[in-house]
Amino acid sequence: MPNKSPDMPPSSLVNAALEFHPVTPDRWTDLEQLFGDRGAFAGCWCMWWRLTRSQFQKQAGQGNKEAIMRHPL
Repeated sequence: MPNKSPDMPPSSLVNAALEFHPVTPDRWTDLEQLFGDRGAFAGCWCMWWRLTRSQFQKQAGQGNKEAIMRHPL
């Protein structure tokens, strides 16, 4: 399999230490770090599947971030 990302060679994935934790108030900064400044993708904050289309579009960005803070994954 060719290396598609020059920043991360495939061999580095073999030794990756992954940890999975529930999103709790004390781990909120972990989720922010994972999702980045744009909320994972264009302000989604993993809310698109939890809302109607009109609700999602109405609160895209900061509104979705606030919604997931109230109702974490």
